[in-house]
Amino acid sequence: MGELGDLLRRSREQSGITLEEIEAATHIKRTYLEALEVENFDVLPNQVATYGFLRNYASALKLDATHVRELYEQCQRRSPASRLSLSEDGIQFKNISMMPSPRFSSDLFIGFLVITALVGAILYFVYRQYMSSPEITSATGLASSTAGGAILLPTPTPPPTNTSTPPLPLLLSFTRASPSSWLSPTSRGYR
Repeated sequence: MGELGDLLRRSREQSGITLEEIEAATHIKRTYLEALEVENFDVLPNQVATYGFLRNYASALKLDATHVRELYEQCQRRSPASRLSLSEDGIQFKNISMMPSPRFSSDLFIGFLVITALVGAILYFVYRQYMSSPEITSATGLASSTAGGAILLPTPTPPPTNTSTPPLPLLLSFTRASPSSWLSPTSRGYR
């Protein structure tokens, strides 16, 4: 144990305060308080949280928070091997996780999904813009296409002319028919 851990533990014991009481007063988990007292900073979440834990712990023990912070920074500058806690026999303990590290993290999976969605959206819009068949609209404003996918191009319609053509007369002759007769319609004398 280093100077910081000794200071925190001795101050707490001289004040007659238990770790449970400090935990209730500071809302810091007991495992974190114990880690601060033995200077096992690998257990703590991150450096910002550690600074907050030390400040709250120091104020609960009525210690100078800046002095406690300076001791912590001195401890961080020491080599990692000297920060390991020692047992009564002089054996150094190191916190090693027995859990295997995951092959894929959830952040990697979410990032893959986002990138896949973006690439898919870009390909969709490129396909719609450049690869799909162009629609040609006719004079009525509607697209003309056949069932086979071919596009009917509009043909220009000539403007109407004022020349009129006479209508063809249609002459029908009506005769009375009997069941035994044959009818033969004629027009302009042709059969």
